[in-house]
Amino acid sequence: MVGDAVQDAKGAVQAGNAVKRLRSVVILNGDFQVSPGLAAEMENALVIAADGGYRRLARRGIAPHVVVGDFDSAAPPSDVAVVAYPVEKDETDGEIAVRTALSEGARLITIVGAMGGRYDMSFGHVALLRYAAREGAEALLTDGRQAALLVPRHRMAVGPHGRTLSIIPLTPRARLQSAGLRWQLDGVTLRWDEMRGNSNRVVDDAAWIRLVAGQALAVMPYPHRPQ
Repeated sequence: MVGDAVQDAKGAVQAGNAVKRLRSVVILNGDFQVSPGLAAEMENALVIAADGGYRRLARRGIAPHVVVGDFDSAAPPSDVAVVAYPVEKDETDGEIAVRTALSEGARLITIVGAMGGRYDMSFGHVALLRYAAREGAEALLTDGRQAALLVPRHRMAVGPHGRTLSIIPLTPRARLQSAGLRWQLDGVTLRWDEMRGNSNRVVDDAAWIRLVAGQALAVMPYPHRPQ
């Protein structure tokens, strides 16, 4: 049944431009602001709303390409493509939305409305980043003001100068390399029972970080896209 629904979703978004399907914006039912950066991303991406995320878009006059979910928080809309799932299922609506994006070939996924509100959901949404990475895609979580993403093993730009950057280990220990930070991370072991990686400062427009061992989350102002 789930496989059939994914196929339905793929058919529902075929009207989207093929280039757009390389990028996807997933809208969850959490608070967010539509900043100019986010508006620009949605203009050039496949937009998938997860259940109540549709209402948040509708209040802003924005229509997604498709809405997926079990619709336990709102009735399904009648003016866009809908793929309904049973309430009793093994995935959250957010997982279904990300899976739909991946099935459409998305390799850059922005997950909006994933931060703030219920702590269990905000923290749990980190799993969506891991899921996307496992499938070969890059993803970030945002509320339109800040972004959270996995630190990659290649150099990732974190400028410009003046930004605050926090690194949160997701494994007992994580090691990174960096350049252009007030407190460099080379040779430093970050532990998940300490807050040593919080509130660093970017001091060079060309600043970068990369993961050496373990796994870690980078939190910084939005917009930010892995480079």
